[in-house]
Amino acid sequence: MQNLEQTITIKNELEPTILQKEGVTAVEVGYADPDHPEKGYCIRIIVSNKQLTLADLGLPIQYQEVPLQIIGRKIELH
Repeated sequence: MQNLEQTITIKNELEPTILQKEGVTAVEVGYADPDHPEKGYCIRIIVSNKQLTLADLGLPIQYQEVPLQIIGRKIELH
């Protein structure tokens, strides 16, 4: 399990590649399980289409021991 600083470093390494994928709107770091912070951190990939999966994006479920999660969230500009 990576600590927060390590997870941010890994996210920064992956972010340019992930953001080029169609449907991806953001990449962030969060708790792997918000109800159990002791389980560590994950990289959250924010997508506009809730149907997208990591496999659809050609991404593994884990990168350098950090889990990747898809979060479906529509971004609206005001």
